Amino acid sequence: MHDDIYIMVVGGHSKNTELLARTLEAAGYRVERRTNLPGDGNDLPALLIYDTISPAPGLCSALESYVRAGTKVMVFLPRPSPSIEHLCREKGVHAIFSKPISRAQLLEWTALLLKGG
Repeated sequence: MHDDIYIMVVGGHSKNTELLARTLEAAGYRVERRTNLPGDGNDLPALLIYDTISPAPGLCSALESYVRAGTKVMVFLPRPSPSIEHLCREKGVHAIFSKPISRAQLLEWTALLLKGG
């Protein structure tokens, strides 16, 4: 069980966002679902997963504050986007994927990032 590890899954009401959250919950993680990033910065998660259907350049800057606070950040894009991927890497985002990703890959990357990878 990983119920002491807090993970925030941010995204719309898409099937992918729900699949990400359910997969992590089934693995024993404590998951909070959100439709947008909280502005207060309280109770920072160990891992923030941002699932977007329409990435914008400002997304990476919005995630940078979480990276600086010590949260591991994973981003899911609807399709490869070299410019967004480059911006996110510059802001310190730890992992960037284009959909889809398998459940096994999600759990493997989650464990890797939480271990400090």
